[in-house]
Amino acid sequence: MRNTYGYRHWFRPSRNLRIPDILAFSKAMFRVLNADYVRTQRNKVVALTPESIEKIVHDRLEDETVPDVGIDVHLYLVSKTLGDLGWIVFCVYAHASAGHLDDFTMTLCRGMAVPPMEKFECLVPIGSPHESYLDEMNNEVLYDEQQDQCATIGFTRPSMIRGLHYLGKELMESVGGLEKCLQIPAYKVKAFHEGVLIYLVEGLFDPENPDHLQAQRKAMEYLGLL
Repeated sequence: MRNTYGYRHWFRPSRNLRIPDILAFSKAMFRVLNADYVRTQRNKVVALTPESIEKIVHDRLEDETVPDVGIDVHLYLVSKTLGDLGWIVFCVYAHASAGHLDDFTMTLCRGMAVPPMEKFECLVPIGSPHESYLDEMNNEVLYDEQQDQCATIGFTRPSMIRGLHYLGKELMESVGGLEKCLQIPAYKVKAFHEGVLIYLVEGLFDPENPDHLQAQRKAMEYLGLL
C-alpha cells in the first residue's frame, strides 16, 4: 500500500491561539502513536505542559515576519527505537483578517503503521472541530476541486467523505441531519460528540482498493456530494 496517511482537525477561527487545544491534541496523539517523546524542528525535546506549549507558540508568534497571517507550530512525535513516527503542524490564524480556518494536521512518516481506527476517536472532541478525519493522501487528489473549497471559511458542506470521518453539527446538518447521516451506506456510523462519526469500511480505508472507492462513492452520492 503506497498511500500516506495522516490525521486532520479543522476549526472555524476563534481568534485565540488555541494553546489548550494544541496541548490536548499533542498529548492525545502522543498516546495514539505510542511515542516516547516530542521534539521541535530544532531537535529540542518538548515537555507537554501548558507552560512549554505556551512558550513555543509565543516564540513562534514573535518569529513571524507577518504576524497577521497567523502562526504555525511543528512538533515531532518520536520513538526511541523507531525514530520519528510522525509530525504535527498546528496552524492558528488568531490574528488573521483573511478567511482561513485553523488546522491541526498530523502526518505519519513513511513506513509507519496506522494505529487501529478506534484509537483516533479520542482526538475528535478536542476543541470541538467542525470536521476531523483520517487523511488518506492519495484519496485527496481524487477530489482536488472540492478540497480547495474546504480550506476557506465560506464553505458549508464537507468536500468528501473519508474512511474515518467526523462531521460536526454544522456539516452534519448541511447534508441532512443526524437521522439521515445514521443511514449512510457505510460499515459503521454513530452519533458522536456534537455530530456523527463515519467508518466507511471495516479497517483501514485503502484508496487503491476499488471496493473501498465504491463504498466512498456510494456514501457521497447518498449525501448529495457528487
